[in-house]
Amino acid sequence: MPSFRSAKSQARHAVKKVTQLGTSKQQGESGIIRSVGTVRAYEQSLRNVVGWMHSQRIGHSLNELNREMAERYLSERCATVSQSTLDQDRQALQAVLSCKLSVIKSQSGQTSRSKPLSETSRIYSSEQFNMVLAKLSVEQRFAVQLSAATGLRAHEIYTLRRISEQPKSAGRPWDRERHLGQSGIVYTARGKGGLVREIVIPNALARELESYRLPIPATIRDRGITYKSYYALPGGQRLSAAFSKASKSALGWSKGLHSVRHMFAQQNMLWLMRQGKTYDQALLLVSQKLAHFRPAISERYLF
Repeated sequence: MPSFRSAKSQARHAVKKVTQLGTSKQQGESGIIRSVGTVRAYEQSLRNVVGWMHSQRIGHSLNELNREMAERYLSERCATVSQSTLDQDRQALQAVLSCKLSVIKSQSGQTSRSKPLSETSRIYSSEQFNMVLAKLSVEQRFAVQLSAATGLRAHEIYTLRRISEQPKSAGRPWDRERHLGQSGIVYTARGKGGLVREIVIPNALARELESYRLPIPATIRDRGITYKSYYALPGGQRLSAAFSKASKSALGWSKGLHSVRHMFAQQNMLWLMRQGKTYDQALLLVSQKLAHFRPAISERYLF
């Protein structure tokens, strides 16, 4: 039955039906959404789909959407959006339709795999990065340096634990060489979908981290999620906003805190390949360090 609710309301309702926040992939059903970030992304994708359906006069609601219409939408959209956006749209549609859709390649000038690693698109030069750091508070600066050294997402800073307190997730094909060349203290962090991964924090940073240890964990609410944080460090939206503000103050523009993960990925790829790893071998290891487990996702961080 057609719905005349707003596109925003329809998208939210559709995503809610396939959402199980707080469960891991091992606990939940395949195809179920477990990340607040993914919920937001899927809702935006589906709002765009509803708008397209209205413009094409082929329906009023997502209830009328079928596979043929979804693939037509993706075929038209590939001319104007990047591959990552197109993949996100496809995944959102697959979730609400409960079926697999054809993988369509972006035609919008997406960077090819053959392009060499670059410092011109998503990351800061060393000089620029240091200029931004100089604009941050002591705690903010340390949190960003920690992210740069480990590839932590902003919100994952709130989930940092000693490995004795929070073991890594079992049931994943962790490569024995994923920490190749890294020296320091092993901690863990909880990321998207509840996945807990090991990270190696350089000794000097690990000592400094322990100076921020809280006697009693703090409860923090960030972007709709509640965290129990064991360290008195900024993270999440608070740290992202501070980084962007500092970058604009220092440079006049910002690439966002997530660019620090891009820097981490590129530096690790270059180092691993210099140690004799092939491109594919290095990418597999980097994908595990970033908690993607899908090299194709991690590859987007290299350009």
